[in-house]
Amino acid sequence: KVGLGLLSGSFKAKGRGFDFGNNKIDAIAKIRQLQYGGNTFSNITLSASMDKGNISGKLHSANNLLSGAIDINGRYADSGIHADIIANVDNIDLKKMGFTDDRYVKAFSGNFSVSSTKQTDMEAHGYISHIAFADDMVGDLPLNADVDIVLGKHSTYFNLSSQSLLVNMRSENGYEELFGRISSFTSEVQKEIKDKKISRNKLRSLLPDVAFMFSMDNESPLMPFINHLEYDFRDIAMDMETKRNKGVNISANIHGYVVDSIKVYDAIVFIDEDSLGTRYHAGIQNESTDSTQIYKTLIQGHLFPDAIEANIHIYDHKDTLGLALGAIAHFTDDMMRVHILGDNAIIDYRPYSVNADNFVSIDRNNHISANLKLETDDKTGFHIYTGEAAEQMTSNGKLAAQQDI
Repeated sequence: KVGLGLLSGSFKAKGRGFDFGNNKIDAIAKIRQLQYGGNTFSNITLSASMDKGNISGKLHSANNLLSGAIDINGRYADSGIHADIIANVDNIDLKKMGFTDDRYVKAFSGNFSVSSTKQTDMEAHGYISHIAFADDMVGDLPLNADVDIVLGKHSTYFNLSSQSLLVNMRSENGYEELFGRISSFTSEVQKEIKDKKISRNKLRSLLPDVAFMFSMDNESPLMPFINHLEYDFRDIAMDMETKRNKGVNISANIHGYVVDSIKVYDAIVFIDEDSLGTRYHAGIQNESTDSTQIYKTLIQGHLFPDAIEANIHIYDHKDTLGLALGAIAHFTDDMMRVHILGDNAIIDYRPYSVNADNFVSIDRNNHISANLKLETDDKTGFHIYTGEAAEQMTSNGKLAAQQDI
């Protein structure tokens, strides 16, 4: 990376004393040009003063990387530091300055009260009046949000509340441990996905202790940004908790969500862990002006270390069961094997019997083997056979794969 380059400007300072809590200093720097990290900063004025622990500073900048003003007033003492910050930033490019991988935000304004003590590394409480996203994202948003942040040695807290918007996060981990655990967990997930082998116990041991809450409706100031990403809904809410001794627990619901012109009236999801594995429940009901096109879908099952179980029920507008089917998929290093659960299933309102030894499997070379028979009382349905079952059916004068509708 390119370090410090050309610097031109002026600097003036006067003061007395070397005791940080009792000295007096006044300083001002005017930077005409500063080259750093391959970028050129210009037209920057920095002023600072200190008088017996009272600190004030002003930053005024007018260039294509940072344009705006930041004022700081605070006090230093043996117990810690406290400062009030007012920021009005008309333009900022965090990507070119080397702070982020993308630009994300290009402008913001607000005020914060920040303190640091021996017990808490950093605590901030304030108000963000507006924020503007960069590039082709939605522009200036009147956020008008209260923000509270606590980065402690043994706990972490974040809360953002605005009109029709709430984001809350609490953790029993200090912020350094929390960020470290999130990084380790993410890296392990990526590794296991790449290796195509999921270790539930390994992932669970890396979980951070976090409780997260989020809610928003279509009156939120962030809704234009959501619409720009081509999402639309009436309201959404989610509660999530992760703990090493409890695993992952999630409850979420969304109303009025539009998916490919299909409007979801209500969708609810629950995920919780027990000694056997991870259980999940979901319910979805669509919304339509034609009552005959309204359906309700219920899904529940388990996520095991080496298997996934799913049971689905779909009801029509008269609450009549049109589909009832359960299955479990087992995974090994070389194969996925699916088994239909139970002796019966309902497909298109019709009951079907299912052979007890049914299976459909596919190996890593995409070779398929099967023994699946679904049949109604009048013997219509479909049969899929491979291997020995296919040979037996062929010897009886039947096709290896047969479908009767």
